[in-house]
Amino acid sequence: MSSVPRPIRPLRCLVAAASGFLFAWFAVGAFETWREIRVQDWNDPDLGWLKIDFWARAAPVKEAAAAAVLTLLLALSGEFLRRSASALPRLLRWGSRTFGRPAGFLLVLALALAPRAVAVLTRPAPPAGAPNVLFILVDTWRADRTSFYGYERPTWPEIGALAQEGVVFERAVAQAPWTRPSVASILTSLTPSRHGAMSHMPAGSSRRFVALDRRHRTLAESLAAAGYDTMAISNNANIVPYFGFGQGFREFTKVSWEVDAGDMAADMERWIDRRDGSRPFFCYLHVTDPHHPYEAPEGFRGMWDKSGITDFNLNSAQIRKFHAGELDLGGGRLQHLKDAYDEEQRYTDSALAPFIRRVREKHPDTIVVLVGDHGEEFLDHGSLGHGHVLYQELTHVPLVLWAPGFSGLRIDTQVPLLDVLPTILDLTGAAQPTPEAMGHSLLPLLRAGGGEDRPAPMETGGDGEPPWQLRGIAMRYDGRLWKLIREEVSEVNPDGVKIHLYDLEADPLEQHDLARERPEVAEALFQAMKEHGWYILLDEVEGGTWHGGAGAAALQGDLQALGYLDGGEDAE
Repeated sequence: MSSVPRPIRPLRCLVAAASGFLFAWFAVGAFETWREIRVQDWNDPDLGWLKIDFWARAAPVKEAAAAAVLTLLLALSGEFLRRSASALPRLLRWGSRTFGRPAGFLLVLALALAPRAVAVLTRPAPPAGAPNVLFILVDTWRADRTSFYGYERPTWPEIGALAQEGVVFERAVAQAPWTRPSVASILTSLTPSRHGAMSHMPAGSSRRFVALDRRHRTLAESLAAAGYDTMAISNNANIVPYFGFGQGFREFTKVSWEVDAGDMAADMERWIDRRDGSRPFFCYLHVTDPHHPYEAPEGFRGMWDKSGITDFNLNSAQIRKFHAGELDLGGGRLQHLKDAYDEEQRYTDSALAPFIRRVREKHPDTIVVLVGDHGEEFLDHGSLGHGHVLYQELTHVPLVLWAPGFSGLRIDTQVPLLDVLPTILDLTGAAQPTPEAMGHSLLPLLRAGGGEDRPAPMETGGDGEPPWQLRGIAMRYDGRLWKLIREEVSEVNPDGVKIHLYDLEADPLEQHDLARERPEVAEALFQAMKEHGWYILLDEVEGGTWHGGAGAAALQGDLQALGYLDGGEDAE
């Protein structure tokens, strides 16, 4: 008597595939979280919730989809074997019982949803009355070409008016003269040698795409762990999650460098307005309009540039030509660059001032930080662009703070940008800086309206590629404010170190090197660098992660446009 073939149960196969998808989602998310915990060094109890949040937001779609397809194929195989009355292999029998039945599906659904549920239920409550924080970084913002810092042109009239309601730090010093190490120092309160994001990616170097080491705690991580909603928008390809800057941000939007400050501010404002307001926010906005190439939007282009030059702008190729002695800056070209740079600043002012004003009106309890990461050189010391020297045109940057209880202050005290992170944590009461943080809160200066100049370290290079390393310090010694720059060259200068020393009070443009006349001052400043832990031998540099591959290739266009890659080099 022949047996009737059993019918295939398509619904059970589909349920099995869905269960396989959910199980892989849970398992792969758990593995990614375990790996991230090891990389991030999230052992501090204050950061415990970040582990759960990372798992809750893990989205292993590709892996889960692959598992769903595999589970579906196994389920169909089991159905065909069952239909032919063949003995089912043990694995297929187990899979059919576990994944193909509603109970199994509900079990893995509960597992997949568990991390999100736990994250929601255990999310820390922010401190009572914790203020919002709006952090705006303007790329390539030079202090002495800023109108409310004394520049004759009205490059920042609207922000200048707003700044009268806040606190202007007149002598803020960046810790690096280009974006990635400088921003990393701001967000970690560590010098570049400590946080590791140092490489300047020269032509022919194998050391490129060096990321911020993720085991260092960032400002966003501290605030996220304290219950803040965190959001970032950046149009600089250096400041993206790929390079380690996504830490602590629950949302991070990378836009093209061609998206201007006005559109980015509008996107950030929409995000702020969409919130339910139950938690304070920390928003980081990184705009690059003043960065070369200088191309201000219509209405600002031609405001000061009357040269008529339309076929010349500054970019990485032009800078290379200049260094090779192949670029002529005569015929009004240099003035054209300066004027076009000022026009970019004027546009950025018009885009950011209304945004800041509206946020402060809607959310009076908001701390607003407006800062530059580095400046720009226009032959001040014989070169163009940034990243290559530690002179004032690259390290003296604007810093403005609006915070409840403080207004109408101009603080002439020198401060390093290392102090920004401890200041924000102090003002919010959300957390304390980590023991490794090198900066100190500016709150005592805010309360007193000033104080003693704080030493400010700075550096560029740092991994031996290119074969130079510049490290310096600006600090008060023997009643004067001095600047030491150590030019530590290897292949280029076999003698080892070239010392530069400037009296910033008598010589603010750093035109008279006093290293030979005052060697005792240079030595005292060098010893101070070592005592503060700011001087690290090259073979002791901790270093960040070296990146490459597809992720770098995706950013290559933006990096080249901003001058951080040679045009002829691949990013892989």
